[in-house]
Amino acid sequence: MPTPLTTPSAARDTQGFPHSFAALLDRDYARPDFLKGLKTLMATAQERIRHEHNAGARGRNVVRHLTALVDDVVRTIFQYVQAQQAAATEPCALVALGGYGRGELNPFSDIDLMFLCQKTPPDQIVRDTLYLLWDVGYTLGYSVRTRRDVVKMADTDITAQTAMLEVRFLDGDQSLFEWFQEEVSHRHFTSRRRRAFVRQKIAECRTRHTAFANTVNLMEPNIKESPGGLRDYHTALWIGTAFYQASTVADLVAQGLMTPSDQETVETALDFLFRVRNALHYRHGRKNDLLSVDVQEALAAALGFQPSEHKLAVESFLKTYYMHANVLFNLCMTIIEAVTHTYQPRLWRFLQRPRRVGEGFVIVDGYLHHEAPALETHLRAHPVLLIQAFTKAQEHRVPLAPTLSRTLKAQAWLLTGECIRSAPEAAAVFFRILSQPHAAPVLRAMHRHGLLGAYIPEFDALTCLVQHDLYHRYTVDEHTLRSIEVLESLAETNEPFLQPLARLYHQTADKALLKFALLLHDLGKDIGPGRASHVYRSGELSETVCARMGLPGEQRRMIQLLTVHHLAMNRIAQRRDITDEKVIAEFASMVETVSGLEQLYLLTFADTSAVGPDVWNTWKGTLLADLYRRTLDYLARQSPPSPLFTEELCQRLRPAILEALDPQYNVADIDRFLDTMPTRYLVATPPDQVARHLSMTQLPLRAPVLLHPEQNFSGGFTNVTICVAERRGVFSMIAGALSRNKLNILGAQIYTSRDGVAVDTLQVETLEKTPITDQRVWRQVEADLRAALRGELHFETVLTQHRHPAHERKLRAFAQPPQVFIENSSSDSHTIIEVQAQDHLGLLYRLTHILYECGLDVALAKISTEANRAIDVFYVTDAAGRKIIDNVDIETIRQTLLEALR
Repeated sequence: MPTPLTTPSAARDTQGFPHSFAALLDRDYARPDFLKGLKTLMATAQERIRHEHNAGARGRNVVRHLTALVDDVVRTIFQYVQAQQAAATEPCALVALGGYGRGELNPFSDIDLMFLCQKTPPDQIVRDTLYLLWDVGYTLGYSVRTRRDVVKMADTDITAQTAMLEVRFLDGDQSLFEWFQEEVSHRHFTSRRRRAFVRQKIAECRTRHTAFANTVNLMEPNIKESPGGLRDYHTALWIGTAFYQASTVADLVAQGLMTPSDQETVETALDFLFRVRNALHYRHGRKNDLLSVDVQEALAAALGFQPSEHKLAVESFLKTYYMHANVLFNLCMTIIEAVTHTYQPRLWRFLQRPRRVGEGFVIVDGYLHHEAPALETHLRAHPVLLIQAFTKAQEHRVPLAPTLSRTLKAQAWLLTGECIRSAPEAAAVFFRILSQPHAAPVLRAMHRHGLLGAYIPEFDALTCLVQHDLYHRYTVDEHTLRSIEVLESLAETNEPFLQPLARLYHQTADKALLKFALLLHDLGKDIGPGRASHVYRSGELSETVCARMGLPGEQRRMIQLLTVHHLAMNRIAQRRDITDEKVIAEFASMVETVSGLEQLYLLTFADTSAVGPDVWNTWKGTLLADLYRRTLDYLARQSPPSPLFTEELCQRLRPAILEALDPQYNVADIDRFLDTMPTRYLVATPPDQVARHLSMTQLPLRAPVLLHPEQNFSGGFTNVTICVAERRGVFSMIAGALSRNKLNILGAQIYTSRDGVAVDTLQVETLEKTPITDQRVWRQVEADLRAALRGELHFETVLTQHRHPAHERKLRAFAQPPQVFIENSSSDSHTIIEVQAQDHLGLLYRLTHILYECGLDVALAKISTEANRAIDVFYVTDAAGRKIIDNVDIETIRQTLLEALR
């Protein structure tokens, strides 16, 4: 029970106000004076408690003191109100419920109260008590119950049972409270109702976990409701109380469900979460349980975390949070698993005869056990059994028995020896897990038991490792396990767009090696998630792991290729001109073989998809698929195109273009049009689009602006072709017109015919990431572009539009200075300018307008976004069509862009 913060002394200050809550009741204060004195005492106590928190007090101590303060206030008010009553009233017990009943109040927690009476509620006492509590600033949840109400609720309302399990007597008629405890906790909480209560709590827990992506390691966890939050701790104790009569962690230890060491770990974790929640409440000045990105850095500093060589202070703070939250998550899962095991129907259990499955393992009642009488000793002699347990569970599709699960967790350290880590038998068992169709859940279970990091210490460094940015939604270990889940999901996907990848995965001979590469691909992030060099360290650490496990040379070379180059395919597809033969040749040299290309393609898909929801989209898939096909074609012929490549390409395209054209056009029209377009256009543009462009660009143009949108519903975007008479800066105007109408540009292919017609094709979407089907939007885009071409409209106003304030706070939390890279090595014909900057509506217009003012022509724009950061790449030449090679000019362009973006 919380201890009082004040003594019952009747001492008063110089103004006549008492120094303690008890002293407020010594004489008959008028309500205003009573309220003033009460608020003064509260403010003093609250200030002292906050000072304790700021000085580093344990979270549990602050919670205890806050609860004691509220107890003092509530009791003082209740007794004051009772003393004001002229006539005697029916006995009433004032009872604390919920978090208040548990004694777990944070600075701005709600106060849940119940007024319990015999038959007739004392309305005046209830009303006056509530008004005074509201007047002092408390947020209340309250109920008024008679004995009959309580009995009825105990018989019919399982939800109310939860609150009734967490009660604490505050004041009033104690005998009435004792009756309540006996009635609710014993007499009416029958065995049948206990089972129903447990089933409901398990269902609620699973629903809640699903709402938070079934992971502790979220970018923005809710300290109360997320997996690993305080609600998991409460759920474990609710179920423990109902099933084992174990209402505390110590009781769970006594029941054999935990060890004393586990108890200490849980109490430390709980203390940390209380401290974080206290800090959140104090920072916001109100109840708030969301650890949002815009407060994480401030909280890390307030809680005393310091930066290290490879980690920001906020990353150390979040890693500590996730480690402790995982403790509470595991506590909850342990209790649920134990209860679920016990609740198997008796007939079902009777029919399930024990079945021996080898290595001493036996399936009993649908759970995997081990027959060794002294299992810990047996495991010390045969540590490979720790891994084999998961293999057996996987192969026979049964869960680990709770007792076996607890033993494996406790003995995970046996896999830390170099002998077992390098044992061929252990590697063979581990790869047997990877070779099965559903390896990901097994790896996740091994990680939860502490075995994965024990066996592969390089992976242990990734546990709860944070990448503090808006792009990566999960910790590194969670991302890694999700990437394997994504890869395995290809075997069962019905998504039409993923079928080529699914077929490729089905044809992959060594799926286990590909999964192993995903397990190792981010090992290098232990040096700091934001560093580009992590891929090379991942390669080094992967080689160490492969050598220790005895993988043959060919497999080790494939692992090296996949880990060191796991970012390359996305980077090339999204930031380089993949119609350029030089780009394809260099990428083909990197992957070396068709097998290397296929496995890198699959790994890239899984890695990208596992970064966070909606990071993978069909547009990125289209770019990757295009790069894959072009590289596959290059590897098949293994030679550069012939000098007659353009002529041969025209011959191949001509029949398909003619078929797509209206009858009024003939072969001569096609040849004349193709002769005016650059070779890059012929390589990159499908025949049906060529036919459309040919018909749109007949001279003289039918209108100043010709615009043709085509929906790609499977991809979630619109392909829009815009044809205008070429003039310098026209692409900037197109970008401005689209941005002014709140359209997001995904990519742009920019061509100019020798006849002086700009033929630009752009992939665009709404801000909600959907195609643009409203024709009014396209009419407005066309009107805006015509006005811009006439000089009547300028798009600078686009740059002043703002995002939603909540999103702005997130962007400010991860604001990074802009970067500009200019290089001439990747393209023989164009200078490549890559701009990385804070994303906002109108950014592309601003960039293209600056390039126009620098005298540059944009031939290709590759636009990509990683959360709050835009990465825009432009292939440019000067007005004469030449690369920019003068270093002074290059630096001038770079500085001009940087200055405009700051």
